[in-house]
Amino acid sequence: MSASFESETRLLEKIDKVSLLSHCSLFSRLNRSEKKAITRLMRLVEFKKGEKVFNEGETADRFYVVVSGRFEAFCSPGPTKRTLAFLKKGDYFGEMSLLTGHPHSATIEALSDSLLLELGKEDFQRIFERQASIALELSRHLSFRVKLNDLQPPALIRCDILSVVNIVPKKGRESFAQNLAASLNAETSEKIILLDLFCASHPCSEGKAIPLTRFRNIHNMSTASFDECIIPHGAGFDRLAVLDEEHGETETLLVPLLNQLAAIYRFILLNLPCSPKEPWFKALAHSDSIYFHTDSNLANVQEARREITRVEQETGFPERKVFITLSDSLFGIPLTHKVKKEFFGKRLTFTLPSIESDSESPNAIPECVERPNSEFARVLRRIARQASGNVVGLALGSGAALGLAHIGVLKVLERERIPVDIVAGSSAGALIGSLYAIGMSAEEIEKIALQLGTRWRLLQFLDFSLFPLRGLLHGREVVRRFKKYIGNRTFEDCRIPFRVAGANLSTYQGVIFDSGSILDAVRTSVAIPAIFEPTFQRNHVLTDGGVLDPLPIQALRDAGANKIIAVNVLPDSDNQIERRIIMAEREERERKAAAAKGPLGKGWHSSQRFLAKLFSPNVFDILMNTIQSMESVIAETQGESADILLHPVIPEANWMDFDKPRGFIRRGEEETSRALGKIRDLVFQGPHA
Repeated sequence: MSASFESETRLLEKIDKVSLLSHCSLFSRLNRSEKKAITRLMRLVEFKKGEKVFNEGETADRFYVVVSGRFEAFCSPGPTKRTLAFLKKGDYFGEMSLLTGHPHSATIEALSDSLLLELGKEDFQRIFERQASIALELSRHLSFRVKLNDLQPPALIRCDILSVVNIVPKKGRESFAQNLAASLNAETSEKIILLDLFCASHPCSEGKAIPLTRFRNIHNMSTASFDECIIPHGAGFDRLAVLDEEHGETETLLVPLLNQLAAIYRFILLNLPCSPKEPWFKALAHSDSIYFHTDSNLANVQEARREITRVEQETGFPERKVFITLSDSLFGIPLTHKVKKEFFGKRLTFTLPSIESDSESPNAIPECVERPNSEFARVLRRIARQASGNVVGLALGSGAALGLAHIGVLKVLERERIPVDIVAGSSAGALIGSLYAIGMSAEEIEKIALQLGTRWRLLQFLDFSLFPLRGLLHGREVVRRFKKYIGNRTFEDCRIPFRVAGANLSTYQGVIFDSGSILDAVRTSVAIPAIFEPTFQRNHVLTDGGVLDPLPIQALRDAGANKIIAVNVLPDSDNQIERRIIMAEREERERKAAAAKGPLGKGWHSSQRFLAKLFSPNVFDILMNTIQSMESVIAETQGESADILLHPVIPEANWMDFDKPRGFIRRGEEETSRALGKIRDLVFQGPHA
């Protein structure tokens, strides 16, 4: 028997089951002798992370009370599981099936090493029959569940443990963990604690860290005694500084401490001041995410990669839940996308601008609070939203001139301070999205659209090919004129992460651009087949993103966005019917107005109509309407997966109406303003399941 196992066994023997039962609402009204009598019938059982207490559909034979740790209740009605609840200290489960005689309707799985009090079926039924207060509480609980199911699913309240491994530790207002805690508080308004873990080689600078051994008997520790260890921070979160004295009990003490905090806080930030020691691996394995913090110094980046590999191998932690934060270094160099990918693979990497610190105290106001409008604070807010499951993605669809409505959407989102964490665009949406992603305001983009919105300026974009083998237009003028705004920027230069949709005609597959030249990617995405020449990449023919991906929602999902606002500017079949009615009414009004002017006016009107029918629809109209009709069907299907779908369409508008930007922009504003309540609910009301 290992020393670790013996230590855990001794801790379990010392646990006061009566005091534990007091945390459960079901038994809270009983006196101590009644609780003691019940605990004699209950058994303390331990479940390791990933173990299941029972599975959906199994016969019920026990009732459970959570002593410590975290559990997830979920069902699997289809190929994907649906989370029903998160359970922590004081919660109970299993009673529904025992009372109704039905099999379990959900699976219960441990999210961390956890303890449960277990009561057999016959003992549970006997207590239920003899204790009126318990019967009353269960009746209320069952009634509440029925009402809740009749109305809507309950909000899922869980605890997330976010571990920060500091390859290059910072202090005071520079500390990444402190800034993340403050940003999480600002973004979620939830209870957050920063658990600073120190060791002999990296002691607390203030000498105020509490020995980890103080929490040896944490299950029996009084609330007052535990609360006095926690210090409120001026930035809105709590802080607990703990010293690991390396007495060989780290593994058995740290996880119960995390479980105790999980019953109180929505987020726990476990801050490790150095490369993790082996006894800390168990705590890291219980994390929901791990952030490795370093700077751009090449030696430190290499060290970070080694530590990431070591932790993942020792703990089995999944790559998709490992993140890297890079602070600019005085002697480092900005890391390109290629270098980041070489060092960190597909792991999400955040780059933090350097800051000047004027305080090393952990009680100093963090930089993101002191300077909330700084670039540093903006990046921290994005990391906080990612950590809390609130990553907002904006999909801007294709549509030629119809895409000018995207500007109106951006104006409202910007004015109402709706955060956008990542943008994906296709065709016209890629062009407008690129300007927004590099840092232009919606107002600045609107000015560009108004400047370009004249017939004469539009003609300057038409660089016809003398030998139109691949397209009527070269597309060089589009590149030349928009290079004035985009320049030589790459995707790594974007203030907001950006994705561009293209289509590979050589493989019949969509392509998502997320690195390299923004201008090249946008040029590909706007290459309308047969109108603009396609682009070529490694002998592959690339063209308009709208052909296969007119509303790039999946690109946002793949990039980590879990709250999607999509803008589809393509008319659907109902819009086309409306267009025909509007155009017929307009024609009738013009005919009557011409007839009122006498024979001359009537003749002039007739000649205009003759010429219009002679040249409309032309080859461009036929080609574009064919493409957009197909794109519309695809976009309508793609839009079903968005959380909010905006459809700012002007039925009578034409794909070539670039000289009428104001109407499109106004329509985008109207549609977004109408949906503003739903957008706020989506973005600001907690993580989206």
